[in-house]
Amino acid sequence: MIRVTRFNGAKIRELRRIRGWSLEELSQRSGLSISHLSALETGNRKSPSVDLVYDLAEALHVSMYYFINQDTTTQMNIDMFTYPTETKATPSDEFTRNSSLPTADEHMLHWTRTLRPETLSFMLHEEAESYLTFAHDLYEHRHSSAQLVQLMNEFIQKANQSQIQEKEDSDSTNSSTSPL
Repeated sequence: MIRVTRFNGAKIRELRRIRGWSLEELSQRSGLSISHLSALETGNRKSPSVDLVYDLAEALHVSMYYFINQDTTTQMNIDMFTYPTETKATPSDEFTRNSSLPTADEHMLHWTRTLRPETLSFMLHEEAESYLTFAHDLYEHRHSSAQLVQLMNEFIQKANQSQIQEKEDSDSTNSSTSPL
């Protein structure tokens, strides 16, 4: 089972309060138990499965990526992560009905909700950031062969340096724990 390692459960409570929902109401909408939701909100459960985060995001009408940011000191624009729903709105859905996203954001959120599970799992892993940045850089410079070659060489050098550092760290840990 693949886990979301950068999950921020405090954002569940934030969205529940915005919508005026109790834990019981969110439990009914998401199919998750009240105790499980409470454990996620309080941080007692830190790495839920991708499937669980998806179900939670669907129930709260946001992209899964809303729950990934660990920086609780920065108020994020919730509209950026909210997607329109086609379900019958209730008074507590006022937030969802009033959210208006630019077309590009709506497209991006729909796209991220339809990624293959293995792709989504990779993107949610904490080590994926360097690969995603690399892919973005490749895309930005896709019209310049020289830039692409330079970016690939830089990425390979960083990867090699990282492997060397990991090996040195492993060797130093092994040498400090081995008997004389």
